[in-house]
Amino acid sequence: MWRLVLAAALVAGVAQAEERESYAVDFAALFRDKAELVEDRTKPDGPGTRVLQLGPVTVTELQNENATEYLATDTSPEGAVGCLLRILAELRQVEPCGEVMSPDQAEAIEGAFGRVLSFYVANTWPPVPEAERAEAVNAILADYDRTRAPAEEVCPTLDAATLSEASRMAGAISDGIKKGAVEQMLATPRLPVTNPCL
Repeated sequence: MWRLVLAAALVAGVAQAEERESYAVDFAALFRDKAELVEDRTKPDGPGTRVLQLGPVTVTELQNENATEYLATDTSPEGAVGCLLRILAELRQVEPCGEVMSPDQAEAIEGAFGRVLSFYVANTWPPVPEAERAEAVNAILADYDRTRAPAEEVCPTLDAATLSEASRMAGAISDGIKKGAVEQMLATPRLPVTNPCL
């Protein structure tokens, strides 16, 4: 279910928010700390390629002369938690614009945003100590709210078609929230990556 909902949101151009960098997955540290699980798949004359499989998440490291790149893909049926986080963040951004969502939908999305953030903090790398996670979630929430552009700046830039699509997505996602889709998505601990988000 979430794969279809998230796909529609991306096609609509709704999801563009980034993770808070202070708690984003540090893939270089992940490969260093999980070195015993890393598989070298470098091909002759190809870029340096290493793969790390962590449950349903596959992380590929590509090394060339100029840079090291990482691609992390969540193959679980529920989809990528980082993608849902981005979409919820964007829906929070457009919530004040006209009648994008009802108060009940806004409340459901706000609650889900907090739960997904808690999952993100609990499963990122390096790990956040359990005793510090609540404080970390509150810090990220404060950061989102502090950096969120004022409604009077955002809303006038959105045309009627975009607002209509955002409203449709808010309805679809809030319905999924009420049916327990978020709890199902968060039931399996895994890296909170953003791919696939298509």
